[in-house]
Parts: sequence; C-alpha cells; structure tokens
Amino acid sequence: MKVKEIYLKGWRSYSNEDGISVNGLKHINLFIGPNNSGKSNLFKYLYFLRETILNKVQNDSMDYDSYNNLDIQIASRDTWADLNDDISCELLLEDIIVSKQVLGEVTLHNELETIRLVSNHNISESKTCLSVLNKEGVPLLEKETNKPKVYCSSHECYLDPREGIGYPYETVEYWNAFFESLIFVDPIRHYNRETASKKEADFDGSDIIEQIIELHNDESMATDYMDYKDLIEECLKTILLEESVSIDVTRDEVRFFFETR
Repeated sequence: MKVKEIYLKGWRSYSNEDGISVNGLKHINLFIGPNNSGKSNLFKYLYFLRETILNKVQNDSMDYDSYNNLDIQIASRDTWADLNDDISCELLLEDIIVSKQVLGEVTLHNELETIRLVSNHNISESKTCLSVLNKEGVPLLEKETNKPKVYCSSHECYLDPREGIGYPYETVEYWNAFFESLIFVDPIRHYNRETASKKEADFDGSDIIEQIIELHNDESMATDYMDYKDLIEECLKTILLEESVSIDVTRDEVRFFFETR
C-alpha cells in the first residue's frame, strides 16, 4: 500500500481553512523544514488516529459500521490555535492490498486505481467518522449514524444494507489495511531522552551502529552478530519497503546496500 496524497485541516499547527496538502508522494519521501514548523504533526495525527481507533474497537466486536460514529474526545491543544474547531483528513491510497479481511470480501480497489479515505472529527460533540469515498466522491456509508444505510450508485441514494447493494464492508476493511501498514519510528536525538514505551520502534541510531560493530568484532559473539544483523536488515526492509537490504560491517563502520525497484 502506498500513500499518494494527504490533506489535513484543523489539527494542531494546521489551520482549519487551508490546512496542509501533501501530494505527489513517491516510494521514499523526505520532509525538510525548520524546527517547530509542523513536520512531525502530520505523523502525530496518523499515530493518534491509529492508536485511538484500534484501542477503542476490537476485531472480535467489529461490524460494518464500527468506524462510522465513534465517541472520541480530542483535547483543545490538539486543535488549530486551541479553537476547538473540527478536524478533517483525506488520504489517497494506491497499490491496495487487503491481506486480513475481518468482515468479508472487498472489491472496490479492483475497480478504482486509488482509494480515498476520509476522517472527520466533530470536536464539539466528540464524534469521529471514518469514511471511504466511491468514484463519485460519495461516502460508501451514510455518515455519523449507527447501522447506516449503504450508498447504491445505480439508485444514487442510500439504501438499507443487503446483498448486492453497494460496498458495505469496504470502509472497515480499507481503514484496517491502512492502519496495519503504518510503522512509526521515533529516533532518539539525545542519549538521555525519554520516549514512550508503547512506541513500536523507538531507537537510538548511533547506539545500534555501535552495538553491531561491537558484536562483529567479538568472535565469541558470532551467532548473536548474525541474528542481530538479520534482524536489522528485516526491519529496514519493512520500514523502507525495499525488496533487498544488506549490511556490510567492518571493524569501525557499517555500510548499507539497497536494491531499489
């Protein structure tokens, strides 16, 4: 799965009118800017969204409307200028792969080149709605209701869910696939910096380099060295979405080799 475009409004440093627009994203992207310019707020939103949703909704209790009308309170400090205005985000995805299907088979990504996910947060009512848009830009499910109707393109209206009508499962399945594709890495900039233990990939990059060189230079640790080297290579393949990553370690440096597609 690849994120092609991101639009986010009303979150932290992103205004509720213009917000931030990131498009033309490639296989690997770099975000460059001064400190406190808002670079990390984009990823903080995606992390907040994933953790909040998945902690609130469990797979064993999931239904087609599980993401349609959620009670989620967002702190004032997380809204633009502490104004408590609504927050919205649009994500344009391509190369969709749905490996785990909780509710049923999904097919919309076979008909469209891209899938558009939309999140809306009504701050005053503490309500969140996650949607998927069809090719006409209409949400697949009637928004912000429990047991919503399903949009039927042939009738151009929402109808009660039944076999053969619209795409009832796509909203939950595509959002789940997106959440499962996210890996957050928090680099530790200073030796004594404290980080949250719940992050899946907190690390001190310089410490990793020192450790693998130390293992490489200790002949009694040959097995541990190979295991550690394989683990780092697999982690880099996952994070960078590369087919092949190899590490060459000498007595005083580490070189990384990538086979790009």
